[in-house]
Amino acid sequence: MMRMKKVDPGTFSFLQPGWFVFHTFAILGMIMLGMSLERRD
Repeated sequence: MMRMKKVDPGTFSFLQPGWFVFHTFAILGMIMLGMSLERRD
């Protein structure tokens, strides 16, 4: 069970904080863009 704590590089790079930050900003950017486009009407 203790060996499970050692994460292989592939999984670690996929779960890196930067990965979440990038997607969070991308999603927020799309939402803000959509809201700004809706306000133009």
